[in-house]
Amino acid sequence: MATIGKIRKRSGLLIIVIGVAMAAFILGDFFSAGGQSTSAVVGEIAGDDIDLQDFDRKVQNQVDAVKQANPNLTEAQAVQMRNQVWNTLVRERIFDPQLRELGMTISQEEYNDVRFGENIMPDLKNDQTFRDPETGVFSKNSVQQYFVYLQQNFPALWESQKQSIISSRLGAKYNTLLKKGIVINNVEAMDDAKSKSNMVNIEFVQQKFASVADSLVTFSESDVKSYYEAHKNEPKYKQSVNRTADFVVFNVEASEADKAEIKRELDKLKAEFETADNDSAFVTLNNEVPFVKAQNYTEGMYPEVDSLIMNASNGTVVGPFVNGTNMIISKVVFNGEDKEVNAKHILLTPDANNTIEVLKVRADSLMKVAKKKNNFEELAKEFSTDGSAANGGDLDWFGRGQMVPPFEKGAFETKVGSMTVVESQFGVHVIKVVDNRPIDLVQIANITRVIEPSSKTIDEAYNEASRLAIKFNKAKTFLEEAPKEYTLLSASNIVPNATFVPGINGSPKEFVTWMYRSELGEVSEPIELNNQIIVAALTQINEEGEPQFDAVKDRMEREVIKEKKAELLKSKLSGSTLAEMAASVNATVEIANNLSFSNTVLTGAGREPKVIGKALAMKADAVSPVVVGENGVYVFKVTSVTEGEAVNAAASKAQMSANISGRVDFAAYGALLEKEGVKDERYKFY
Repeated sequence: MATIGKIRKRSGLLIIVIGVAMAAFILGDFFSAGGQSTSAVVGEIAGDDIDLQDFDRKVQNQVDAVKQANPNLTEAQAVQMRNQVWNTLVRERIFDPQLRELGMTISQEEYNDVRFGENIMPDLKNDQTFRDPETGVFSKNSVQQYFVYLQQNFPALWESQKQSIISSRLGAKYNTLLKKGIVINNVEAMDDAKSKSNMVNIEFVQQKFASVADSLVTFSESDVKSYYEAHKNEPKYKQSVNRTADFVVFNVEASEADKAEIKRELDKLKAEFETADNDSAFVTLNNEVPFVKAQNYTEGMYPEVDSLIMNASNGTVVGPFVNGTNMIISKVVFNGEDKEVNAKHILLTPDANNTIEVLKVRADSLMKVAKKKNNFEELAKEFSTDGSAANGGDLDWFGRGQMVPPFEKGAFETKVGSMTVVESQFGVHVIKVVDNRPIDLVQIANITRVIEPSSKTIDEAYNEASRLAIKFNKAKTFLEEAPKEYTLLSASNIVPNATFVPGINGSPKEFVTWMYRSELGEVSEPIELNNQIIVAALTQINEEGEPQFDAVKDRMEREVIKEKKAELLKSKLSGSTLAEMAASVNATVEIANNLSFSNTVLTGAGREPKVIGKALAMKADAVSPVVVGENGVYVFKVTSVTEGEAVNAAASKAQMSANISGRVDFAAYGALLEKEGVKDERYKFY
């Protein structure tokens, strides 16, 4: 019961996200896609267009299911719902055919096993909702209780979570099957081990790029364009869909006048609140946040008025006072002596085979046995479905407001040492009252106002933003003139599903949507979001694939400079020995020992895999040509070579197998997505 009570109080926990093994890949770079479209298509999966209306209908069905349990769905949760629906579509079209071909399924027994059996899914086992708050011990019964409650009260959400769990389990089984197919033979294992244990010692002469000032290097834009044409298709330059915009932020905050108006409103309500006959009705009528019942006040809860509340008589209204982003008036509805109860219970949870009526009869029988044999704790361990069963049903001390009303009434009205049976939304409880004790109790009812800007304040900020957007309505003038009056921020390389943009509070969804619906050089109208108003100019559009020259110009310019410096440094080297070459450039011959594929750092030079790779391919006493590395140009002589010795084949095979297996979860599903083709264009609509 305690677990479900905790879940009900935190309704967001009813949306337990089961980690589908493929989700990380589905939401990753494989979904980056470019191009603008006017058709009502949100993407393409395995050659099939995904219709916008059909997608929206599926999302709405998912949202409706979640809203049964959590009516106050946040925007972040709505985005999560869209992602889950998209993931499901990808799975159905790409992953499920693989499973059908393999004949892979999940039985009911296995489904139960990964929820509350011997092989519980990590997502459930690690969820604090199902752990005892005091001991931290995970409770299988709490998970089972949760799913029974969900099935009975929110069947659509229960079905959605069932499918998510099954998908996750199937993904894990599929990956396990692939891992079982990894075979490393002895030749491969020995060759890999020997190559990794090969080592060389070298003497080398280095000329660092940093020794030549950039100002001494001459190049033209045509040099950079030539480099661009030669290297633009290299993987490191592959371009994903992104946008860049510069923007001005107008922060919309409550003014002092706004705060004074909120205080005047609460001052007016204060007198009426003090004389109200029905506190619950009055608070429900006048509050801005949901009101359930009076709350227990603990010392220090509101430091601003702590002593006033703790010493107030019944009916006194304290405030208005500011607490965080709220302004509050608090009515002390009770200040006096009450009691706490120490109780144990046995919870019997209904299911398909056990109705409430059946459980009431069973509860009466258990109570009679407990009275006769004085073995309540043993019965709780055997029959209770609550997380407290492991402790003999012990709930420790609790006060009013901590348990659901039927349970509270039964516990507080039953004499010490006696038992009673009550029914709640969680099932049937056998309650044994162990003890009670007096306590000092303060209970308050709050009327809360969020401290937020008034419509006047918002209008003033919006009008100022509008003046900026109208005055500088082209990107060129916006970028030149806006910084003279405002702070100009930049959002660079923003991807379609970006959830964070520096300078923007909370979700940047509306801003990102504008970026992907606008043309290059366009200046936005004021965009309202998260107590901010934004005016932006779209300065760069990058589509997937071959990069635009301007997008990579700076990076490639640095490479051109390195090439020019390499040519200059190579031309200075002369001589037939390392010593002569070192003297020609006023350098010294340096030594690097024990270089291998696992040690690619040259002392004093930094990471140089090209140099070390070349050295490992040479024989002793051989002298290299000039090698252009990461940090400079090098000439070296191999002074000695140590061949790798034969090693334990089994150990090498195990290591290679583990390394490959570690990549299966990502690589296998990624390969399926890449093969079938997935184009996610939801950013055009949301």
